[in-house]
Amino acid sequence: MISSLSQREKIFVVGGGICVVLVLLWFGVLAPYHAAVERHETRIESRQKQLQDIHELRRKYLTLKKELDTSERRLGHAARDFSLFSFLEEVTTRSGVRDRLVSMRPQNTSTRGEYREESVEMRLERLQLPQLVKLLHALEQADAFLTTRSLRIKSRFDDRSRFDTVLVISSYQRAS
Repeated sequence: MISSLSQREKIFVVGGGICVVLVLLWFGVLAPYHAAVERHETRIESRQKQLQDIHELRRKYLTLKKELDTSERRLGHAARDFSLFSFLEEVTTRSGVRDRLVSMRPQNTSTRGEYREESVEMRLERLQLPQLVKLLHALEQADAFLTTRSLRIKSRFDDRSRFDTVLVISSYQRAS
């Protein structure tokens, strides 16, 4: 059958056959191969991002665990008979701001799990900035586990160098 074709027709048939083979090679082998490579590269990038996220979460977890361990140690060293109200009176006296103390109001005590939280709201008036810093530093350096839940500072209208301050201080102890 091919022998009956002219030279020109034979070239067209061979050329067409080569084109068919190339198209089949492209759509049957090369295009699926390139698609698979792209899919795998995308998955690799995705997994690398997930790995970075896991490393970041691990770092955050270790930081939080360290903070929790530190807090647990501080709670373990806290005295059972600790009174937040008395401690705050003592700190204001030591810090030299007892005369600026307007009120101390205990807040509701709450229990969360195995811990009991006791809070006191303190109002101080006409504090100078160094006095406020000294008070906050004394609270931060306390042996008991204390946190400043709220801190509102408002400058005085009559003397801009003095401040009215409202602090809510909380202490945590193991529930009995």
